[in-house]
Amino acid sequence: MTISAGPGSEPVDEEAPAVVVVGRTIGGILLVVVGGALALAGAFWYFIVPWFGWAMEGFWYAMADWADLGGMAVGVIGLVLLIVGGALVQRARKKRFDAFIDVSQS
Repeated sequence: MTISAGPGSEPVDEEAPAVVVVGRTIGGILLVVVGGALALAGAFWYFIVPWFGWAMEGFWYAMADWADLGGMAVGVIGLVLLIVGGALVQRARKKRFDAFIDVSQS
């Protein structure tokens, strides 16, 4: 990948591909972990909270009113983060594999 340093300048090669790969891997893993936690929280909110709201009053009753919309929104955001994080990890693994193949063919 090439980056322009300024208008009218020559393209500059990427300076630290190893750092980029490590950053994508760590960022992807963090997104997968956070996305998984949000997806589980959304599922809990969508499926379990209405039962608590039916049996109890107060906090759980108010949360049960928003169970459909809130649980679905949190779950969808979690799934999107899971997908994006997984894609980042796969992209980093592909870059690492391509670098390994280039070194082995030289």
